[in-house]
Formats: sequence, structure tokens, C-alpha cells
Amino acid sequence: MIQISQDQIQAFTETLGQVLHQFIKDAATDENDQSPNYIYLLFETAALSLKYSRANEESMTQMRNALLPVLIEIINNNKTELMGYAFQLFALFVASHSELQEVYKALVQSLLANQSNWEKDMKYLMPAMGQFIIAMICKHPQFMSGYSNELDQIIKHLMKTDVRMETVGLQIGSALFERIGIAHLNPDMLREFLMCLFTSMSFYRNNTKNKVIPVKITVAVFIFFATFIVNNGIDALLQACDKIQPGILFMILKSEGNKISYCSTPARDRKYVLSAFTNLVCERPASFQEDSIKGVVQSLIDLAHRSQASQAVVFKVASAVEGDLDDMLVEDAVDQSIVFQRQSHIQLHSAAIVQTDILKGKVDQPEKYFMEHMAELTRARGQSIQVFLDNQKQREKLQSLMEQTGVQLQ
Repeated sequence: MIQISQDQIQAFTETLGQVLHQFIKDAATDENDQSPNYIYLLFETAALSLKYSRANEESMTQMRNALLPVLIEIINNNKTELMGYAFQLFALFVASHSELQEVYKALVQSLLANQSNWEKDMKYLMPAMGQFIIAMICKHPQFMSGYSNELDQIIKHLMKTDVRMETVGLQIGSALFERIGIAHLNPDMLREFLMCLFTSMSFYRNNTKNKVIPVKITVAVFIFFATFIVNNGIDALLQACDKIQPGILFMILKSEGNKISYCSTPARDRKYVLSAFTNLVCERPASFQEDSIKGVVQSLIDLAHRSQASQAVVFKVASAVEGDLDDMLVEDAVDQSIVFQRQSHIQLHSAAIVQTDILKGKVDQPEKYFMEHMAELTRARGQSIQVFLDNQKQREKLQSLMEQTGVQLQ
């Protein structure tokens, strides 16, 4: 019903909001355990309703006003099995309008004033709490700059090797440096953040059984680097990294550069990674260690070759299904795709927030941007692009990119 009526939803948002309010209230007060599948679909429906209401300010306000009281009740009553969903909807509220409401301020203060909110037994809530904090940083950077010290401590805590919530810490840190800006933060904050980042990577490389850095952490690191370069430039990142250890960024690219190809979602981050690392390859080719530039270029080719339609998930989970709501409600899709646990983070598909893209209008086709700059690099160095390729599969991907972008490489 929500999917079919997305164009007409404004006509009945007040009633819909009241119905969703009552359903969520019933779920929060029912002494009998509700089906986790039902709870997920209920909050997914609420998020989707908010998504389709945001085109009309009056409709969005009606939905927000209807849902806000019950979400506050969930958090105040410490309904932990529902709080992750509540924080994701709060993030949508923040992103939907410019008003800095008192409830948002109070929620930020409550989350940041007490570090026990971020202890290991709360790990299942951290991604959702992080989404709310990031939404506040993006929408109200001046207000959040007053909590920069608390945010600094939370980020360091999340990136500790005994907490291991590095991806959340990296995402919050990335938003902090992007939206508040390094010039308005404690001068030591960037250095200490990078130290935590490098320490975490070293821990996984040297002190774990497999000696491998988890892909999701490597991806978060590369997205941070790319976002920092887009906003502050290559020199600023290199100087900050070299203060920790000279050449450390290129050491990381030597060992982990082949993971760049996994930075495929969301679309803005994919664009930033393609653009930033293309610039790094073209502006600092001599800084790459040994033949590591070759691996980075190959990874960029893989990333550029991946269409947005193939943002791959190895297995389908209900909270990450792409497409229409009908696809999510296909018979047995929820029950067979994921085991819902009461203390686990379940991402609402419709609660994803698209962040501002400062490259919009400058780099609208990142694949073409990559190809054009590689053409300039190879011409300037008197090289063939073939020196960066190892096998026929890579040549086929490059050929496909040449056809797609109209940029020819020799």
C-alpha cells in the first residue's frame, strides 16, 4: 500500500502517522514478545512513509509529530529491542528539516555525556546511535561543534581494540572533519584520530589469528581518506599522515590497495573514492611503493567497472533489499534471509540518508573522470595503460569502460 501510494501519500499522512504511532506504541507496551520480523517490517514501513512524505513539508511535519512521542517513549523506557530502530527514525527526522528541536539537543547530550552508552554491551545499538549523531553533525554542525571534545572521546573509544566498533568511529570522524572542518577542531584531534586508525589496522595485521584487516574496516578507512581528500586536498592528508609516520599512507595502499574496489556503496562515497584516489595516482605516482600503483589502478578499474546496479551483497538480507517494497515483502523473504536477534543491529533500508555531494556538477561521471585522468597520466609518462594490467579480464573491463565513457586509452 505504501509503495503503490507514494505519489498520493500526502493526502493521508496524518491518518497514516496516527496508525503507525498506535502500532509502534502497542509493540513497545506489549508484555508478550512480538515477532522480530513484524517489528522490522513495522519500522521499515514507518521509515518508508517518512521517505515518501519528505517531498511535502506539511506532510513530513504531520508524520514527524505523530511518531515523535512514541519514539521518545521507547528511548525513555529503555526498550532496547526497539531503540536501534528509534534512533534510525530520529536520524531521518533530523535530515528532513532545518529546525534544531530541543528533543534533538537533549538526545545528543544524553548520548555523549555518558560513555556507558557506548560500552561493549551496547554494541548492537552503536550503528544506529552513530547514524543519529552523523545526521546531527551534517545538519547542525555549529551546534555539534560544541560537543567536539565528547565526540573525540567517543570516537577513540569506539576504535579501541577491545571495543572493535571501528566502522562507526570512522564514519563519525569522517563526518566531523568534513562538516565541522579541521580548522574548527582541536589541532591535536586529527593526529590522534589517525593514530587510532593506524593502530587499529596494525592490530588486525599483527595480533589476530588471520593477520587480516576486515574488509568493512578497510573500506571505511578508504572512504574516510577519500572524503578528507575531496574536502581538504591531497597535501593536507599526506602531511597529517606523515606526522604519524612518513609514507604511511602509501604503505597502507601497498598492502590494502586492492580493497579499494569494495568501496561501491553508497553512490556518493563510491564517487569520492574514484575521484580522490584517481587524483592521488595522477598527482603522486612516484610516491607509491614498488609496483603498488599498479594494484591501486587495477582496483580503481574494478570499481569504475561496477555499475550501481551491481552494488553487490553476497546474500540477500531483508534490511538491504534493493528495489520496491514488494520485493521486500516477497513470500518468506524475511524469514529465510536473516535471523533477527533482539540484540543485533538491523539496518532499515528506507532509513538510508543521502549526504550532500560537493562534487555534484564537477564530477558527474566518476568513471569518465577516472578514464580521462588516466589518459592524461599515461600520455605524460609516455606509457601504455597496459603496463597497469595483468590479465585478459582486466583488459576486458578497461575495454568496457572505454566504450562506456568514450575515452580511449592506448
